Amino acid sequence: EEVRHFGKNLLLNHWQQGSDPLYAFMNYFERSKHSEASSKQKERVQNEEISLEEAIIGGEKSLIEKNLNRLLSLGESAEEVINNRLIPTMQKIGVYFQSGEMQLPFVLQSAELVKQSVDLLAPHLKSKGQNRSLGKVLIGTVEGDVHDIGKNLVKIIISNNGYEVIDLGTKVSVAKFMSAILEHQPIAVGMSGLIIQSAQRMLDNLKLFSASEIKTPVLLGGAALSERFVHEECRTLYKSGEVHYCFDAFSALSILSTIVANKQ
Repeated sequence: EEVRHFGKNLLLNHWQQGSDPLYAFMNYFERSKHSEASSKQKERVQNEEISLEEAIIGGEKSLIEKNLNRLLSLGESAEEVINNRLIPTMQKIGVYFQSGEMQLPFVLQSAELVKQSVDLLAPHLKSKGQNRSLGKVLIGTVEGDVHDIGKNLVKIIISNNGYEVIDLGTKVSVAKFMSAILEHQPIAVGMSGLIIQSAQRMLDNLKLFSASEIKTPVLLGGAALSERFVHEECRTLYKSGEVHYCFDAFSALSILSTIVANKQ
């Protein structure tokens, strides 16, 4: 009877109390497969005994803010929570997705909880900005890709360290990137992407940047990339400027510091 109920809601796209029918359908079978473990997990959730990582991966939205407040009250800085907890959790989710242990609806749900966590931590981040900006940094998710969790995390980190960030958003065309480069004259351009097609889009963008003799350093990041791909493929195409691989927001910050130092 329960299978019929969830199946009917899925077929009719019937949302109940804001619950995605696809998520509810998949979650039913996931719970059935691990009924004993799920029972213990439910008890831990009710007792608020699960960690921030478990809350994000398990989709326990109600426990996100409580976990963050607990960590902050125990003396962890917002930067430490992001660096030591959120980023490793995002990486673990990526591994689960690639191995098939975690399906896309749950990945997207967890990504939203990471975004919620970053938003809640933003007021607690200590700004290291100076009276004068260290420079403008242009960022955007490439055309065809709507994922922006990583991009938004980079934006928060670097803007709190003295850089003026111009965020072009998601699904950014190469024409929009090039127009913004000419308009704002940034010290660097950051392109991000999650899906495989985004890697090819970055290659196409770099070809056009080079053909237009754009010389602005480019920072590339996101799950679609690897350091080897950036070094062997992307650098070869961008003949007029530098290309850097950014593993996370803090590596982007380190690269920007080097770019600024080289300009002085």
